[in-house]
Amino acid sequence: MFGRIAPSYDALNHILSFGMDIVWRSRMAKAVRRLPHAPRILDLCTGTGDQAYAVLRRSPGVRITGIDAARPMLTIGRQKDREGRVVFLQASALRLPFRGGAFDACFCAFGLRNLPNLSTALKEARRVLKPGGLLIVLEFFKPTGWFERLFYEFIAPSYVPRLGSWLAGDAAAYRYLIGSVGSFLTISQFHEALENAGFVLVARKRFFFGIAHGLTARCQ
Repeated sequence: MFGRIAPSYDALNHILSFGMDIVWRSRMAKAVRRLPHAPRILDLCTGTGDQAYAVLRRSPGVRITGIDAARPMLTIGRQKDREGRVVFLQASALRLPFRGGAFDACFCAFGLRNLPNLSTALKEARRVLKPGGLLIVLEFFKPTGWFERLFYEFIAPSYVPRLGSWLAGDAAAYRYLIGSVGSFLTISQFHEALENAGFVLVARKRFFFGIAHGLTARCQ
């Protein structure tokens, strides 16, 4: 599915979030300031590399690797920067092709809820991080507040598939994307999943009245 919608993926993200996803990614990229000089960073479920490039704009000296299972997404990611500042690899988040302790930080923007096994993905992220390394997550969680429920249960389902059909010719893919939010964990449940995987939460941001959340966790 993600391979099918790759050409229009960035445009739809910006339109569906009213351009706020650009700001959210930039704010989460500030977490790099907590890291040592010239850190090694993994961008999990990198897609077309928007989060990876947001990190590079904040900190040009980082070494960043982006992995994703969808090859068409990676192809577009490489086309964004001919200098090759990001190393893009096709790989599964459930079985990362890296040695333990290889990275200082791991970013994941809007990808965890689409994985078939969240617990395995978090444990893999924990394995490849150095002791004290950071996991930085930007995600849509199952709504609990009134505004979040209004947006995800009534507003988004009425216009997201229509835009998906218009821009990508694939309304079904965007019905899935909206549905994936409702079937994902609540923010409280995700906190528990982080703890079970060996992380401790150190910072949390709430974006646009809880439509999205940013979390920074450290390896225990």
